[in-house]
Amino acid sequence: MQKVILYIQPQLRTTTTAQDYVRVDLMEEDLIELTQVIQDVKDIDKVFTDYSKTFNLPASKTNNKIFKWWYNPDVEGFDNQIMANARIELNHFHFKFGKIKLEEVVIRNGEASMYKATFFGDTVKISDIINEDQLSDLDWLNNFNHNNTSANVLAGLNAGLDFTVDSVSYTDAIIYPLITHSQRYIYDSSGLADVIVSGVATSSASSKLVDTSENFTNVVQVNDIVKNITDTTYALVTAIDDNNHLSISSNIMSNGESYQISRTNVGNVSWGGTSGGNLNYNRHGVLPEDLKPAILVKHIVKAIEEQYDEIEFKTSEFFDSAPMNSLYMWLHRDIKKMALAGTWVGNSDAYTCTGSNCSDFTNSSSTTYFNTGNGVMRFQPTTNVNLISEQLTMQLTITPAGGYTNVPYDVEIVRSNNWETYVSSQNQTGTQSITMIIGPNGPIDINTLPQVRNFFVGRVTTEESFQFEAKYSLTYTNTIFNGTTTNTNTFIATMTSNSSTLTPQDGLLEITENIPKMKVLDFLKGLFKMFNLTAYVNFDGKIVVQTLDDYYAGGDTHNITEYIKTDEHTVSNSIPFKAIDFEYVDSKTFLATQFKNLNNRKYGELNYKSNINTGDDYKVESPFEHMLYERLRNQSGLQNVKRIQYGAYVDEKFEPVVGNPLLFYGVYNQYTLGAQINFIDSTRPEDNSLPAAGTQTAVSDYWMPHNAPTIGNTSTAPAYNLNFGSEINSYDLTDFGGNNNSLFQLYYENYITRVFNKRIRIYNFSAILPLGIILKLSLDDKIIINDRTYTINKMSIKLQSGETSFELLNEAP
Repeated sequence: MQKVILYIQPQLRTTTTAQDYVRVDLMEEDLIELTQVIQDVKDIDKVFTDYSKTFNLPASKTNNKIFKWWYNPDVEGFDNQIMANARIELNHFHFKFGKIKLEEVVIRNGEASMYKATFFGDTVKISDIINEDQLSDLDWLNNFNHNNTSANVLAGLNAGLDFTVDSVSYTDAIIYPLITHSQRYIYDSSGLADVIVSGVATSSASSKLVDTSENFTNVVQVNDIVKNITDTTYALVTAIDDNNHLSISSNIMSNGESYQISRTNVGNVSWGGTSGGNLNYNRHGVLPEDLKPAILVKHIVKAIEEQYDEIEFKTSEFFDSAPMNSLYMWLHRDIKKMALAGTWVGNSDAYTCTGSNCSDFTNSSSTTYFNTGNGVMRFQPTTNVNLISEQLTMQLTITPAGGYTNVPYDVEIVRSNNWETYVSSQNQTGTQSITMIIGPNGPIDINTLPQVRNFFVGRVTTEESFQFEAKYSLTYTNTIFNGTTTNTNTFIATMTSNSSTLTPQDGLLEITENIPKMKVLDFLKGLFKMFNLTAYVNFDGKIVVQTLDDYYAGGDTHNITEYIKTDEHTVSNSIPFKAIDFEYVDSKTFLATQFKNLNNRKYGELNYKSNINTGDDYKVESPFEHMLYERLRNQSGLQNVKRIQYGAYVDEKFEPVVGNPLLFYGVYNQYTLGAQINFIDSTRPEDNSLPAAGTQTAVSDYWMPHNAPTIGNTSTAPAYNLNFGSEINSYDLTDFGGNNNSLFQLYYENYITRVFNKRIRIYNFSAILPLGIILKLSLDDKIIINDRTYTINKMSIKLQSGETSFELLNEAP
């Protein structure tokens, strides 16, 4: 008989200092039975931990102190919702670390008589510590915050964003992959999209009019492109008159020549050089607001370690392996566009003054001086002894540009000396004004204003792309007594920004505010399901995460034939299900939906069927979104498959949608002739019409999404794949003969095919093990009984007596 010694660490109630473990009094007659299982053939997608049958503890003085007053709800004592740390020793040898859960207390004559408790292995502490926390609670992720400017979006697309945290460099921690959230992309080297109308010119070229019997109403727009079919020259529509005659920008056709009218597609990402002005190459392409960032999944795992002191994953295991190196999570939390705008502060824009007193307001020696070069209003209360009163009225009017009238914004007038807000209005849309009055009877008492030069500027903050015009209406009055008479003077002027497309900039993108809504525990469970991972806590207290194959490969072999009860054992079927379905949750994206409708199965799904017709189906479902990506062809004659793959995260109506968190591999596509894409520093109007002209950049290197870490080639499959089953590679259009290194093939096949092998059985043996075997035996070990080798599916040990029940799987003959 082994002597079982149980230690419990008292909970922290009146102190924050960790307490020493206390040896618990046990009932000598009560045997503690511990069950150990890491993965059960009857529940293959779950990671298990050691657990005991509920056992009894006496209400001794020591035990009462540990579980103090729990049965009395009027007293704050032991908290059974938080399991206490515990460890078990056998004959004073360390055996197991874990947790104790208090199940109930037996009360006799008003006092505690006995406690009923359950021991759980240390792996359970992950769920106990994390509880219901969300990914957005992982504060360490905000080390990767950055200003969501057009420059950073371009850099994240073109090269990835690097960060240094606590002197550690994180390369490509954030990327902006070619995944759009609001529209589809095309590639059209002609700069055109679908033909809107076509016809035959019936007027002379000199009139620049094209007459047609077709109705242009609500079809053709100014800036649509007219193409002369004969010589394929182009012009722009400049006007449409009441007779449906089109004015075009140049003489490109004569009477009787055929034409077609097309529209430059806002989703056309083709690079057309700087000479394609007529084709609007500076108005179509990838726009900053089209993209959202993605963060390396490894950094989310790191953030979990940083958030919880008790959780530390052992290095050099799966989370540090190659399949994790370029695995990203897309930061798509809401349907709305990423907050590209941020804040506009009117201290760097030029203005034009109109009104009767422009010279007074723009006189730098005046006490009320507006600097038209930078948009700052200076006001210093007058110290003139003859001054009776003075008042400054400053009204700021914000007028949104076309296409931005429904964008919400906050507007303020601030004193830039200390950035104190004087007046403000929140969540406005359309044209709005705010007014600041400084005077003896105004809302702002002039006597409380600092008697120095005060500088006032407007400030606009938005969470969406926004363009607008700013206008200051200024009125200054003063009343002066000159010794004989009293004079009141009034000065009026209006300052209007020279630009009507002022844009808020440098909004801070906070990772925790944009990471998808998901519990931390569900995130980890999702990874475990995808890669068939298992976990245990080693004697250093670190959590070892491995694939199931790697876990079983690390065990030892023990011949325990001499300890087996040979008089009886049972043999049963190892196949508990007739089929196992490996799949992701339903996708809301249109290509994945179309695939399901055409193939009657989800994209990336695998259904593994046994040879038996009875039993239930079993489902292994990943909680992540799974996308089917699209490789672009040149729409100009549908020639040339381009080296450009992207994802359109829109539904079947091409509307924005939010599904489950998306994991993908980031593939860095480096320069290849003809694979350049167009990046335009502009913003898209709300009606999705052609954006205003912006700075054009040819992007030769960029990040693409894929379900494999490399684009590979048509003869060699990528080393890893996020599909559970064999699918045609979306980039190479190759199925690699079914050997595409899918999740099933790499991480499940060995285990599943063994379980479903018709020559595999479940063997149940009983044994009485000596202490030396109990202390050495682990679930990754192989067992030899009478010259047959087995792996352990489950085992239960009565710790005092060594009586052990084994559930074993034989090795295939």
